[in-house]
Amino acid sequence: MSENEIRVLYVQPGKYPEERIIPNTLSASQKLVGGNIECCCPWRDSVCIVCNDSGKIDEFTA
Repeated sequence: MSENEIRVLYVQPGKYPEERIIPNTLSASQKLVGGNIECCCPWRDSVCIVCNDSGKIDEFTA
């Protein structure tokens, strides 16, 4: 993994998480979530949830 890439845990509703390495760019993140991104940092750890801009209001079922 180069410094121009990031390791992400890609989680889709109802599916097992996948570890992926993606380019560290806005367009790569947008492509992965299917649109504009929204970030949420709900924990004190250095963990951030990145979802599409309606991800926090969409109703997900597992």
